[in-house]
Amino acid sequence: SIDPDALAPGGGELAPFSAGNGTDSGTSCSAPTGFVARLWFPLKQFVSPVRDQANRGTCWAFTAIGAIESRERVQNANPVNLSEQFLVNKVKNDWAESDYSDGYSSLNAINLATQHGQVMPSESVWTYNTAPNRADSRDGKAEYYRGTCDPYGTTGGGWCSETAHESPAYCTTVLIFTYCGYKTMTFSGSGVSAGKAVQVWSSGQTFNLNNYRNLLAQGHVLMASFPVYEGFMSAPAGVVSDYDKKYIDDKGDLVDGSYGGHAVQIVAFFSNADLSTPSYTYAIGGGGYFVVKNSWGCGAGDGGYYYVPADYVSSRFNALYTLDFDSKRSAAWTKEQANPGSTEAPAVTIRNAHPTVDLRVGTDLAGFFGVTHSVASSVNLTVRSSVDGLLFDGAWNTAPFTFPASLVRTFTSTGQRTITVRASYAGNVSEKTFVANVVNSAPSLAISGAGTAYVAEAYAISATVSDVNDAGTAALCARTTWSVTSPDVLSTTTGCQVSVTFGTTGTRTVTATTRDAEGLGTTRSLTLNVQPTPVNPYPRVTAYGVHARRFTPVGQVTLCLNNSVSSGSTIDFREDGCNFVGETGTHKRYSAYVEVENPDNETLTYDWRVYVTYSGSEHLLNYISASPDSTFVPYSPGNALEGTEPCRITVTVHTPDPARDKSLTVWSGSCTYYTTRIN
Repeated sequence: SIDPDALAPGGGELAPFSAGNGTDSGTSCSAPTGFVARLWFPLKQFVSPVRDQANRGTCWAFTAIGAIESRERVQNANPVNLSEQFLVNKVKNDWAESDYSDGYSSLNAINLATQHGQVMPSESVWTYNTAPNRADSRDGKAEYYRGTCDPYGTTGGGWCSETAHESPAYCTTVLIFTYCGYKTMTFSGSGVSAGKAVQVWSSGQTFNLNNYRNLLAQGHVLMASFPVYEGFMSAPAGVVSDYDKKYIDDKGDLVDGSYGGHAVQIVAFFSNADLSTPSYTYAIGGGGYFVVKNSWGCGAGDGGYYYVPADYVSSRFNALYTLDFDSKRSAAWTKEQANPGSTEAPAVTIRNAHPTVDLRVGTDLAGFFGVTHSVASSVNLTVRSSVDGLLFDGAWNTAPFTFPASLVRTFTSTGQRTITVRASYAGNVSEKTFVANVVNSAPSLAISGAGTAYVAEAYAISATVSDVNDAGTAALCARTTWSVTSPDVLSTTTGCQVSVTFGTTGTRTVTATTRDAEGLGTTRSLTLNVQPTPVNPYPRVTAYGVHARRFTPVGQVTLCLNNSVSSGSTIDFREDGCNFVGETGTHKRYSAYVEVENPDNETLTYDWRVYVTYSGSEHLLNYISASPDSTFVPYSPGNALEGTEPCRITVTVHTPDPARDKSLTVWSGSCTYYTTRIN
């Protein structure tokens, strides 16, 4: 019996409908990426979106309604969204009464609707109740339906009862007796006829694959019923390959049997030949794949779709049905079949909705979005920034198995901007947006000295600077400033190379600050333990740097001379320079040098090193050890793939007494070289 206190408040006759705030679509999630997205099939543009039956056993209603929605698209170009809730109610409360059983047949539901002359209303007439707080997803007992109406029928505004049909209940009192029942929901407005469903195959009959493929090609969605085994339930990316008739029981054990019956739509078939192309990694078998459109939401399988081998369907499914309708077809259907893909908009996917982009750095925006089309090899693409205007307008490659297109753009101002990606093909348009945040990062700065610092002896210190937002280092070096405390003295207060003459022993600090073009700064300090002036300070470094061989006007003539290269400049190790008077052959343009005061004419050797900075750390590019030469020609060790990185050149001057060795950075800036050696 019905407990009057458990029913909708107020009692009496209720209004025909209170639509509620439910949904049959579930939450938003990723679109398919497998076969459904990559390949064309006749019904591709003529199936309704993936729905979600949620916590109720109403798969049969979703399958039936989905088939009707597809038929409307095929015949009438009518993209309807019909009410599964209404069909469930009519079946369970009126035509095949059952208060506490969810399951039913798609075939019978459609035919009962037609027999009773009942049209299907839109989803907005009575929205679907997902019953998130239902006590138990099983059926058969009233207690399993407790909580069905929370919050749909409590705060959501929808008519509801704790039953399979959810028809609103009412009570009437006559004298001292109270009689309760469920309201018969009626709809006589504008709707869509259900049509006639017919069975085309059942288990035990001959499985005529070509017949079912032909039905799909003619615009008939197949409705299917089958027991759900673990191989379907947990199919990776929706691809079914496990044929075992097993399921996981309440104890977590894999045992014989199924989770129960299920109903789905079949919307396509891909043969082995269709799938024998590069990039498809699924094992091809079973005579090809049927594409199943499920009702478990787009978070299940491949965006809500499953790929089931033909021999799995023939050996594991129970039956196939379809709607029987005439040859009428919409203009959209006719156009699509004559020119596959002509009614399909390109698919735009956003891979990163909120990317961070560096200021003044070329960034491939194509890494943040993708554009695909199941047929077209090229579509028209427009990319526009809310701040920077038009970024791209032209043809965009969507051909499979080719290198992806790129869209490298450089932004000259910081801040957020909305990037709109609009793709079109044959008049069909798809558009999505993402928000890019352009940031200015602080420059990087490292300062270093080598060897022991002594009082009254010039001590060389270099700064290695770089800025992801600026290609060159010359401007950064010009904006690099230095400071010391008295009595220490700097040779200069700007640049990337300085020397300090310390006026006292002990702990001394040298500080450098570099700033980018926007004034954003980075500060680093070097702390040294300064020693007393040595008894023998030699060899004493008197000059160092990098020279470049260049033709230089001298009076009325032009001579090949060494020109000093300022720190922070960019030098190219691959370049050849001019020849000095009397020279022959080829000589590299750049050479590093060090000059020392060596009054005792000691035998000196030189260790030269070239370091480049990439991936956040320094790497040795080339070197020579124990050289007798106080000059060094840096070289490019590779012969392919040009690169330009922050770099520095160092030297250690070795004496017979290692305690008097001198080490320093002779130059720092940026270096261009070949990064890779081929053969």
